[in-house]
Amino acid sequence: MRNLNEISKIIIEDIDLKNSTYRILIKEEINTIGDIIGKWYLLEEKLDKSQIIEVKIKLRKYGLEYDNNIKRFSFRIKNQIPETNTVDTPIDKLNLNIKSYNTLKRANINTVKDLLIILNQRVLKTPFQKVVLKDITEKLKKLGIDITEEEGQIICNYSEEIEEQLKLNKQVNSLTEEINERTERIEKKQELLKTYKEMMEEKRFLESKEQDIDNQLNEVINSVKRDGKKNGK
Repeated sequence: MRNLNEISKIIIEDIDLKNSTYRILIKEEINTIGDIIGKWYLLEEKLDKSQIIEVKIKLRKYGLEYDNNIKRFSFRIKNQIPETNTVDTPIDKLNLNIKSYNTLKRANINTVKDLLIILNQRVLKTPFQKVVLKDITEKLKKLGIDITEEEGQIICNYSEEIEEQLKLNKQVNSLTEEINERTERIEKKQELLKTYKEMMEEKRFLESKEQDIDNQLNEVINSVKRDGKKNGK
C-alpha cells in the first residue's frame, strides 16, 4: 500500500478521468492528486455535480475519502484498493508460452479476469486446446487459481479473496457504466438547455428588433398622414 505522500505525487493523467474533467483540472493548473486535495475548494466551483462525484470515486481508490463534516479529504489505508489485484493481472505477466499467449490474444483475453469469465462459462465445452489449457492451468495455479476439467467442462476453484476481487470488479464495472450513462444523459440535457437558452435569447433579440422596426414604420406612416392632411388644407 502507498502512503499519503506517495499518493499525493500521482499525476492526474494516471487516474483515468473523463476528458472534460481532465481539461478543467489542467486549466486550473491541477496536475497531481495533491493538487486536487489542496485546491478542492476551487474545484467545487469549477466542476459540475457529476464531475465532482467522478473525482471522489477515483480518489477513493487511493484511500482518500471526502468527509462532508470537515469539508476535506481523509486518508484511510484500509480503504485502498490493492494496486495489483490478482484478477487484474495482464496475461503478459503470466509467462505463457507463445501458443497460449497468441490464443488468448486472438480471443481478446487481456487479463486474468477476462480469462476467468471465459473459463467460468461451465456450460460451454473447453474453449482451448489441451496443450493451451494445460499451460494456462499451470500459470493460474501460481496465482492461487485451480482449474480442473470434468467431461470436457471447466471448473474454476479459487480463494475467497479472488472471489471478492471478481465481485468488486463486477460492481465497479456496473457503477462505472451507470455513471457514464448518467453523465452522457446530463451532458445531452445540458447541451439541449444551452441550445434552448440561446434560441430564446435570439427570439427576444428578433422580437425587440421587429418592435423597433414596427415603431419606425408607424412613425413613417403617421408622418405621411400628417403631411397628407397639411397638403389637403
